[in-house]
Amino acid sequence: MNWRTARATDCGRMPLDHSTSEDIEESMSQSSGETTYYLARWQDHQDGDALEELLSRHLERIQIMVEGLLGKDLRAKLETDDVVQQAIHEFLSYGPPVRMSNGAAFRGLMARIVVNVIRDEYARFRALRRDMSREQRGSLSEVLDLDRAPRINRTPDKEAEEREEWNRVRLALELIDPHHRAVLIARRFDNRPWKDIADDFGYDTAEAARSACSRAQKKLTQLVRSIRDRDMSKLLDDSDEIEAVS
Repeated sequence: MNWRTARATDCGRMPLDHSTSEDIEESMSQSSGETTYYLARWQDHQDGDALEELLSRHLERIQIMVEGLLGKDLRAKLETDDVVQQAIHEFLSYGPPVRMSNGAAFRGLMARIVVNVIRDEYARFRALRRDMSREQRGSLSEVLDLDRAPRINRTPDKEAEEREEWNRVRLALELIDPHHRAVLIARRFDNRPWKDIADDFGYDTAEAARSACSRAQKKLTQLVRSIRDRDMSKLLDDSDEIEAVS
């Protein structure tokens, strides 16, 4: 199998969330904090009713957004399996805990993650996600608040800041192109030799595999910076070059 740098042919730009004017007003109003409330109830207390409420409010529109991003072959997966709901459930259960009040932004984030799940056949990341979740559970300081800017004058807590930065990396891994992610995991987490990575991913030389990992690391760093800056437009931009299978 040969992997090369190319434009995605099965995915386009993130489609617009065709919410009604009432939906937009709700997302921007004080009551939009309900999304944050239900996220907290589920991620902090495993409140099944809260998860059900989140899905009932957003699932249908997330499904429409996902279908707009996928090509014909990948859309067929949606017709046979309820992969959208399953992917959202798994992220909200094992991914980094997030808080965001804007419903449209929440749907955009979930759609991007679901598309990566559908395109990704690399089971290693799903196992790694669960491992990271078990290691990081139990601290409110780990929550990524994607609404508010960091508090400049808060009391320094190096350990809490390190946990928060690690959760930014976890979220960036959810959003990065799956092929970039696979190369990063093979090297950064599994510490595999460059020659083995080159053989598995179809690169001509170990040096080519090293260069691919460097590009992936650069993209991951950019995503972490966007998460830190709460820059949702960059997080949801699906126009980057990806590693595509030929």
